[in-house]
This record gives sequence, structure tokens and C-alpha cells, in this order.
Amino acid sequence: MTTEEPLPKTVRFIYTKSDDHKVIYANGIHGGITLQGEVAFDLFLEQRLATKAEVHSIKEDGTLGPKTKTEPEIEPPEQGQAIVIREKRVGVILSRDAAKNIAEWILKKVEQIDNVKQKTAVEEQDAEE
Repeated sequence: MTTEEPLPKTVRFIYTKSDDHKVIYANGIHGGITLQGEVAFDLFLEQRLATKAEVHSIKEDGTLGPKTKTEPEIEPPEQGQAIVIREKRVGVILSRDAAKNIAEWILKKVEQIDNVKQKTAVEEQDAEE
């Protein structure tokens, strides 16, 4: 006869941060489905084109002189065209179930934000009356 341990009644999750943990700001997402059926995406930061480098002259006394040249990161835009850089900050691969659970969690948080905003708007309206 084997003695089996009883199944635990609860599970305690302890959250830690890895040494390379960081918080990033992202305002966009780009990705799709992998051949293995996983969801893969990159979070990116969208921003206008900025210069990559500036060239300054050096004065005779060794101090920094005025800017003499600006080097764009890519070719300048054509007439009437805007250039937006999408810097991919982090890549994520999720199983279908994990993607669904995360999507549901995010939607709940958005709903909570909307409820707070709606409550605040009603309170502000009541205060004005």
C-alpha cells in the first residue's frame, strides 16, 4: 500500500522580481500567431522621428562649439510625409490559454478604470448642481 499525501486545500503564490525585471512604457503592439499556435507579439513605443546624431564644432579653447550638422536616423521624409518610429521594447510569446487569461485580466482592469471615471464624473456633476 502506498500512502498518498492529501491534496492541498489552497495554493499560496509568492511574487518576486528577477534581477533583470524592468517596467517599460508601451503604446502599441505588433504580432501574430506562431506556427506552433502561440501568440507572439512585441510591445513598442511609437514616437516621431528624432535625430540620431548632431555634429558640433570644437572651439579653439577646446569647448563645444555650435551645431554644424544633424544626421537623421533614416532618410528625411518626402514632401507631405510624416515618419514615425516604432521602437520594439519587448517581445512576448504566450500560449492560447495564457493569452486569453491575460486579455480577460486587462479587460477587467479597463472596466475598473471606466467605473472610477464614471463615478468621478457623476460626483463632479452633483457638486456643480
